[in-house]
Amino acid sequence: MTDMAISQDDFIKTALRLPRDLHEQIQKASESSGRSMNAEIISRLENSFEPHKISKIIELLEDWSTETGNKYMLQLGNIENSED
Repeated sequence: MTDMAISQDDFIKTALRLPRDLHEQIQKASESSGRSMNAEIISRLENSFEPHKISKIIELLEDWSTETGNKYMLQLGNIENSED
C-alpha cells in the first residue's frame, strides 16, 4: 500500500486463523523488519502477487554474481601470470 492518503475506510477487517508455527514466523519477521504483524502480512501478500519483481531481482543478482566471479577469475589469472 504505497498511496499517500490511506484511510481506515480503505481497509476491510478480516479474521484470520493461522497455524501456530506460521504465526510465530510472521511475528519474528515483523519484529526484524520493524513492522506490525498486519503490515508484515500485507507486505508479503502484496509481494506474492508481483513475482516478476522477485524474478528480476534474482536475474540481476545472478548477472552480478557472474560478472563479479569473472572479474575475480581475471584478477586471479593476472596474479598467477605475473608470478611466472
